[in-house]
Amino acid sequence: MAHIVELQPEVIRQLRASLNITTLQQCVEELVANALDADASQIDIGFDAEKYTVRVDDDGTGIIPNQLTHLCKRNVTSKCKTLDDLRHVHTFGYRGQALASLADIAIVQIISRFHQAEEVRMGIWKDGKLLETSLNQPRQRGTTVIVRDLFYKFPVRRRFLVSVGRISESIRRWVITMALAFPHIGFTLQDRDTKILVTKKRSSELNILHRLYGYEFAQNIRSFEYNDDTDVKLRGLFGITPYPSKNQQFIYINRHPIGSKHSLYQAVIETFAASSIVAEKSKKGKGVIEKHPIFLIHIEDPNLSSYDISLYLLDEHKVYPKLQNLVRQLVANFLRTHNFISSAAYKQLVHLTDVPAKRKKTSFSSVVVASPSWLYETEESKKDAINFIDRSRLRKTLSRKITSEITKRNTATKIDTSMISTPTVAVSFPQQRYEGPAVRLSKEDLKDAQVLGQIDNKFILIKLNTNGRQLLLVDQHAADERVQLERMLWSLKDTTEATQLDPSIAIDLSSAECRLAQKYAAQLDRWGFRLSIALAASTSSRTNEENEEATPTVILRYSEHFSTRETSSHFEKKKSLTLVTRLPRLIADRCIVNKDILRDLICEYLHSLDRIQEYQNQVENEVDDDQEINSFTFLHGCPHGMMSILRSKACRGAVMFNDSLTMEQCRWLIQALSNCRFPFQCVHGRPSMVPLVALDANTPRRHRINWGRFNV
Repeated sequence: MAHIVELQPEVIRQLRASLNITTLQQCVEELVANALDADASQIDIGFDAEKYTVRVDDDGTGIIPNQLTHLCKRNVTSKCKTLDDLRHVHTFGYRGQALASLADIAIVQIISRFHQAEEVRMGIWKDGKLLETSLNQPRQRGTTVIVRDLFYKFPVRRRFLVSVGRISESIRRWVITMALAFPHIGFTLQDRDTKILVTKKRSSELNILHRLYGYEFAQNIRSFEYNDDTDVKLRGLFGITPYPSKNQQFIYINRHPIGSKHSLYQAVIETFAASSIVAEKSKKGKGVIEKHPIFLIHIEDPNLSSYDISLYLLDEHKVYPKLQNLVRQLVANFLRTHNFISSAAYKQLVHLTDVPAKRKKTSFSSVVVASPSWLYETEESKKDAINFIDRSRLRKTLSRKITSEITKRNTATKIDTSMISTPTVAVSFPQQRYEGPAVRLSKEDLKDAQVLGQIDNKFILIKLNTNGRQLLLVDQHAADERVQLERMLWSLKDTTEATQLDPSIAIDLSSAECRLAQKYAAQLDRWGFRLSIALAASTSSRTNEENEEATPTVILRYSEHFSTRETSSHFEKKKSLTLVTRLPRLIADRCIVNKDILRDLICEYLHSLDRIQEYQNQVENEVDDDQEINSFTFLHGCPHGMMSILRSKACRGAVMFNDSLTMEQCRWLIQALSNCRFPFQCVHGRPSMVPLVALDANTPRRHRINWGRFNV
């Protein structure tokens, strides 16, 4: 560590620095930046928003003992001295303002041991003045900075600070941003007595993402690099599936995080908008799930100093247009390499015919399943991956491509196509009920069924070779949603894949509901829900302790009928917000979009568990009304609200009417339907197929049926 000196006057004039710390998070940011500049490998952060206290411990190089008294003075730093240093500085701090600003508005205590010394020095500052210095107890190398009573001079500023829950989430979000920039450094974040974030030292950002958001999230991440002819290097991690919020978007320049409102983000988002990853929405409204790209981009430019980056953040630096163009080329090359954009769109994005790029092999397989509805494949379905239905392209299929496919298929089977004028055959059915013999079907009948073709882009015509050779019309939408629902249900067996939320979702729960959430935490965790109810827990435990010491009589005035020794739950006030930190992956997108659905789901589930326990003897042999829960034994205890969301997702993600399917896709769908437990009804309980006619094998045919006319 260099000696701490005052900046030269010309440097002070050039910087024109004046730092005002106005939030608790800004205090944390400045202290963590100092720890990073000290080459720390472990940074522990603690804060108490209610007491306006922050503590940051690191194992960095420490402060030279005789230099401790020079701290907390303005324009004093060890990282920059001259104007030439200013052009080459690469540390976060170099202005000499952070500690001085904190010492003016709080009580600052610094304890440090220099890595080449044995003694530990401690100093305390208040009102910008050094109050005392002394030797301290032995400790490991590094520095501890404790800020107490922040903003004690500004009670109005304290009054207008955001809620405690929002402060905690905001700081957690920022620490995650820094952990992704420095994966080789371990971070811990503690809110009072609760650890809300722990990231261990990892070799790459992908390992951090895996740790924070789980295997399912990391599995959909691809790495990519792009280098131009200069010294600038760009590398990134990109998601091949969208995310319902913008919280998984990060851009860094020389590991300095760039704010999400910067125009660089807009450049990346605009480039992604031309790809198939982010589906376009015709209109926004209630219930519409936003889809945003996932990206983490590192820009490494050795010619940019920290001072240059600070100017670049304000869009004042001359290299800004160049970096913006490089970022667009990085994203466009990634999208083109993985076939998410067409060649024409790629050329339009980069304004070049061929842009050379040094590409790095991804650590995961580059095979991409385009349809989100088939993400839950089984081992058997992986063999038939070629027959998966790509719903993202169904409505965009051109008529001439369908006609070409039909002509090719009919030529191979020597079928006369002269009577087919359009690729879609509209069939009018007589308005009369089926009057043939009663038909009793089984799943085995469907397994041996012969698929004849798609009718009117709405139904699949199949012929059963059993039960007297029946012709059946299968509703393609009902069949596909049934397949999707049961595929999702099977994924819930044994364990439920969960998504770590960033940021967490705040919901209102009463104190009674918070106690239920604590009581049934294991049941919630089984289905992928995790709640952070530390405040409610402490309040509840404190209340129980007080009740054990003395049982006061609570009297509700003005009526003798309300006199009671216990406070009625109807008069309980709502406690502080409860944070939902983890959700089941299958329903996370819906719950993030609509928090009311999430709250109602959790509350209904907690109360139902409480009722079941209260009347356990009466209901232990009772049959659930939900047929799926009764049939799939591993679903016993599944929240009914969760089942409703799964049914809704299966319905909206299924093949719709007017979606054209190939013969292979029709066969695959019927085969998948035959493996379902309830193949003859949709997720809403309505029939998924209807008998059309019974074919009598003994009746001679007047002419041969041209089944090819139905095969469109």
